[in-house]
Amino acid sequence: MVILAGAIEIKILVPSGLKNRRKIINSIKQKLKNMGLSAIDNSGDRADEGLIEFVMALHSENDAKEWAQRVEKFLNGNAFEYEFDLEWGVL
Repeated sequence: MVILAGAIEIKILVPSGLKNRRKIINSIKQKLKNMGLSAIDNSGDRADEGLIEFVMALHSENDAKEWAQRVEKFLNGNAFEYEFDLEWGVL
């Protein structure tokens, strides 16, 4: 068994306050949870930046790579309000 662990740094393209950032971050986080990942919002105080960290237990490193690709595909498909940088690794 392996653990997929990752972080998504998000830059909001048109920041309009912390309330809007929370809305965007919570939406992404909920969709990740619906995919089966455990995700938390670890953002700071800036309205134009956010950080989501996630983990998932999987059977193999190949499964982890496939899931990381699914997360990236999901983020690319919904990235009209933000830019992102996805980092992940296997523990």
